[in-house]
Amino acid sequence: MAGESIVQGGKITLRALRHVYDYMGMTLFLSAAWFLAGLIPAWFLYTVKVELSSILTDAVFIVLASLVLGPTSAATYQMASWMVRGEYVLVRDYFRAYRRHFKRAVGLAAVLLLILEIISFYLRFFLFGPIPWLQYFAVMWVYFLIAWALMSQYAYAALVRRERTVWQTLKVAALLALDNIVASLVVLLAGGVLVVLSVWLAVLLVLFLGGTLAFLHCTAYEVLVAKYGGSDGPMGESERETIDG
Repeated sequence: MAGESIVQGGKITLRALRHVYDYMGMTLFLSAAWFLAGLIPAWFLYTVKVELSSILTDAVFIVLASLVLGPTSAATYQMASWMVRGEYVLVRDYFRAYRRHFKRAVGLAAVLLLILEIISFYLRFFLFGPIPWLQYFAVMWVYFLIAWALMSQYAYAALVRRERTVWQTLKVAALLALDNIVASLVVLLAGGVLVVLSVWLAVLLVLFLGGTLAFLHCTAYEVLVAKYGGSDGPMGESERETIDG
């Protein structure tokens, strides 16, 4: 069973890379837009947060980073989701998707960042606390961090695929990850390798990271959801017409 899931995760990764190859031009556009409009501002805010470390700056960081990173991620994943399903897209669809998902994407990013901040705080506390035996509790928070990463990789794919609340989106993403834990770990590993390569070869960070991650996660979402009886609907034609209209 685990072997089949590993193979499935490998096939998902290869299919996603095929999508990247087939839509190379759009991948470059999506990655550049995500990097310039989302990642760079969020990274700048993070460096300020680290310098002025306090509860207030942490809260300000979550709010401002969500405003820049959330909508750009949602628009990127929406475009990737359409292309994974074989739909024809134009650059202008990116900006329409950006406006369409803005509020829910900001809310989703804020919740994900808040959860990450809490996990990071307790992980640091138990790892570097004054009492050595408390370090054993850090293992539990490492598992929480892995669970957060597994859930996060499906969060935006679920958000753009159907009109859901933020809570419903997180629930779907978490259940999908937990019910397909081995395949999800393979996808997470593939994404981690991509991130490491992008940091090492900085040009990939600009040219491929955002779009490739979106294709990887949207492909995984579509493949895994199909196990439960077909399409996740209805972020299909009726929703598309709303965006296009």
